[in-house]
Amino acid sequence: MAKPHAPKITNLAMAAADTEYSVAIPAGTKLLDIQVRDASVACRIAFETGKVGTPTNPVWSIHAGQRYTLTTDVWGGKDLTVYAAHDAVTAQVLEIISWS
Repeated sequence: MAKPHAPKITNLAMAAADTEYSVAIPAGTKLLDIQVRDASVACRIAFETGKVGTPTNPVWSIHAGQRYTLTTDVWGGKDLTVYAAHDAVTAQVLEIISWS
């Protein structure tokens, strides 16, 4: 397997709690790691809109201090949009690192 290119870091500002934010992941991405910058805060992610602001299945919880890893084997490396929300009192940043 060929080595992936240099990583790309994306910081998604999430100003308000229980509000949906999104980030597009381009086709050809091979690996994706997602976490909240503040390790004491959890967040929710989904791959379709309208699921994370007010949690509605299907939604995935990334618990405080944890991260979520996704590989191209799972979604096929096509265009992907990640929707995210948190329920913290203060603004948060979702950190995403990806390799293509």
